[in-house]
Amino acid sequence: MTGRRRTLYMTVVIIGLMLVALAGCGKGGNTFQLSRLGFSMKLPPGWQQGEPGIMGGFKPRAGGEFFFADPELDDPHGNVMDFPLMEGESLAEYVDNLISETEKMEQMQAGLLRVLGEVAGVEQSEEIKEAEKQLQTKVLSKTPRTISKHEAIEVLTEAPFTLLTVYILKGDTVIWVTFRAPKEEFPQYEQLFRDAIETIKIR
Repeated sequence: MTGRRRTLYMTVVIIGLMLVALAGCGKGGNTFQLSRLGFSMKLPPGWQQGEPGIMGGFKPRAGGEFFFADPELDDPHGNVMDFPLMEGESLAEYVDNLISETEKMEQMQAGLLRVLGEVAGVEQSEEIKEAEKQLQTKVLSKTPRTISKHEAIEVLTEAPFTLLTVYILKGDTVIWVTFRAPKEEFPQYEQLFRDAIETIKIR
């Protein structure tokens, strides 16, 4: 093999190896980061970080509080938020109060639907009953955890959508990490969501 052919051969090999490496990177997950919280998490393969789009879906953006599988679709997706913990309140009390307040809000909304149905003359119609059913969130599980050396509680809920949320205590702040998918599709995503949670790091 002449020197020129050897050079050409090596160039082809190097380009091929680069393409293989790039293809492998494309299959890996991006890292979601929120610097203000010292928070990072490896996303499921192909997912991106960003913000909701004006007309639905999402748009990629570094530092966004949402993450998603497809920018053209509303689901599946997730987000990271933070809220203050009341003085003297434990994380367990915080989560229990949140669940209780959610139930009260849903009961109020269901009552309002019934009133509107009566006013419209469609009392207890199938549409009203179905709407009330959609408002009822069912808590499937609530599990104490430790995430990145921080106290946490995992809550799995089901309504029209299934939500897997971990509430992580950082000082006097509670970080919410939520994954959401349609109820019928959740089983195919659950392990991806749980794998992502295992990669959470909080500085």
